[in-house]
Amino acid sequence: MKFLVAESELLGLFKICVNCVNEAQGHDNHRKRTFINIILKCDVCTNKRSWNSQPFVSFIPAGNLQLSSTFLFAGAIRSQALRNFEFLKMANTNTDIFYMHQKELPPVNKYTFLEEKSRELL
Repeated sequence: MKFLVAESELLGLFKICVNCVNEAQGHDNHRKRTFINIILKCDVCTNKRSWNSQPFVSFIPAGNLQLSSTFLFAGAIRSQALRNFEFLKMANTNTDIFYMHQKELPPVNKYTFLEEKSRELL
């Protein structure tokens, strides 16, 4: 399950050092569409911690790949879906990334897919 989380609320979780419980400073270090990496640095105990919002599949953040996959598998109109994300001011993928992911995904054949799902249910 996934949730929408405001950036300010997410960064609020990185204000206290988990090592010494003093105030620390968390900041976003790297972003790649739906992926964010946050670094927490503590000036008191010099603890440094890195947190990733999602795992990677090869070199692609899993959320980015899942987002592209949902458009493809659901038959959604990609431009309308992306516009919804823009209205929400939400991190998302773009058309170029969608097409790049589409090339890497296996070809979709609804009959093969349905046949495989039927076997799983039996």
